[in-house]
Amino acid sequence: MHDLTPQATAALKPGPKHQALTTFIALLEHERQALGNPQVEVLEAIAAAKQVLVNDLHVLCGGTHYATDSASAIEPEVPALARRAQRLNAINATMLAMHRTACESRLRLLRGGDHRANTLYRANGYLGI
Repeated sequence: MHDLTPQATAALKPGPKHQALTTFIALLEHERQALGNPQVEVLEAIAAAKQVLVNDLHVLCGGTHYATDSASAIEPEVPALARRAQRLNAINATMLAMHRTACESRLRLLRGGDHRANTLYRANGYLGI
């Protein structure tokens, strides 16, 4: 068995962009699962962790969009990882928009829809009896 040179050993280790993006992808996948049965505390923690990772990626890549074009000999897989993260983030954003629309629809229904005279709940949350 051949011993690897320090350069070859370093090439086998994922670089900082690769590590940040794989962590971000894992977090986005966790977020997608959490959106299936939304819990405010879980989603807040995920949002906070995402913000930290986005800030890290801005520093590492010079911006989030730069990551999709920042292939190098050291980390050639970075653009593909960045595109995957963007796709997952778009899917999660769509899921969030669907939840928001459903919630707004329920609130409109509880408040009487477009017929204010039949309002079940007023804006302050009390029954309109």
